[in-house]
Amino acid sequence: MARGVKPVSSQDVLNSVWDDTTQALKTQGTANSGVDIGDVDVASIAAGTSVIGKVRLVGSGGQELSRGTAQAVRILPVVSYYVVNPFANGNLTTNGIQYSTPVVTTSGTFAEVQASTINPGHSGTLKQIEVGLTGEIAASGTAQGVNLKWQGRNTGGTYVDLCGTVAYAAAASAAKEYTVSGYFTPTANFNQVQCDVRMMVQSTGTASGTGRTKNSSYLAFVYVPDAD
Repeated sequence: MARGVKPVSSQDVLNSVWDDTTQALKTQGTANSGVDIGDVDVASIAAGTSVIGKVRLVGSGGQELSRGTAQAVRILPVVSYYVVNPFANGNLTTNGIQYSTPVVTTSGTFAEVQASTINPGHSGTLKQIEVGLTGEIAASGTAQGVNLKWQGRNTGGTYVDLCGTVAYAAAASAAKEYTVSGYFTPTANFNQVQCDVRMMVQSTGTASGTGRTKNSSYLAFVYVPDAD
């Protein structure tokens, strides 16, 4: 045993905690006032404004914020990504290829083939748009051409062209598919979600032109959600 260290017996330990007179455990330290928990003074906590044992969010009026309250907090990601195949959806096919209902035009001006509204569930500011859009066009006469183009807009606004006019020159009587793809930089009138995208078709002669969208068409949007 080390020099200067007094051995402690089990009887010594018992004597330190047991009171022979009261036949009960001895009280250790000073009596508790009954209004404190550790270093927390319970009496100083205003009723209804504080919680011990959890973290909570409280509004300006002192009410606890939760999903059901008017001032509920919504945490949004800095950037959201939304991909959609919005065209030519309908009855299933055995080969998985679907087209929209053909639109025929004879006016020489562009006619709308199909429009789709893109709505990811909340509004936001577009940062980038990836597109892969396929349309099929044909002319009713062998000596005639037909054109297509794609357009987009903020819902309710003015359409802007997403690409230049895609021309199927004269002798366009056989149906032909054209795909435009790449990354489109948002611009005025097409820089928000929700938004609309559509395909247009134009006949270039006296005969009619026909256009339809294909279900492989897709759009991918990178955007910053608006705060509620």
